[in-house]
Amino acid sequence: MTTLASLCKHPVRVVTPGTTIRAAAELMREHHVGALIVVDQDSSASKPLGIVTDRDIVVGIVALGLDPSIFLIDDLLDRPLTVAKADQRIREGLKLMKSKGVRRLPLVDKAGNLAGIVTLDDLLGEIAKDMSRVANVVEREISAELVLRQSRIEARQGKGARNSRRSAKAPTK
Repeated sequence: MTTLASLCKHPVRVVTPGTTIRAAAELMREHHVGALIVVDQDSSASKPLGIVTDRDIVVGIVALGLDPSIFLIDDLLDRPLTVAKADQRIREGLKLMKSKGVRRLPLVDKAGNLAGIVTLDDLLGEIAKDMSRVANVVEREISAELVLRQSRIEARQGKGARNSRRSAKAPTK
């Protein structure tokens, strides 16, 4: 069983509600990420409160001409956070993403602490690998069937050739 936690590839970058938008944008740029998880405290046992994306910053602050040095992450948190349990299966994660209309899922452990994050791209990559494995199995089965079919044809042709030789050698009355 492949769990969501097994797909976590990148360390999760976090901010607190009191982080400025500018500092969050700089963190995104420094770590080449498009989203930050907002946590209650900057520690290893932190509870996720929200998520802020580069799009949130552009649409909610920059496009409005607001100063990102003044506004805080808390000013952008306006929707409930969708999280998944780290031990949930990939299919469950996909269903959750679809039903909530999200592309990123923060993962929590049994205590509700942040355990990682998976993206739609992570899940699609895993599905693509699975589909490739299925295609390889199908391809091998087709190849094996063709080899078997060809060997049967050759065996029948060989029998036919032997039978026709016997017929040719048989005395006629």
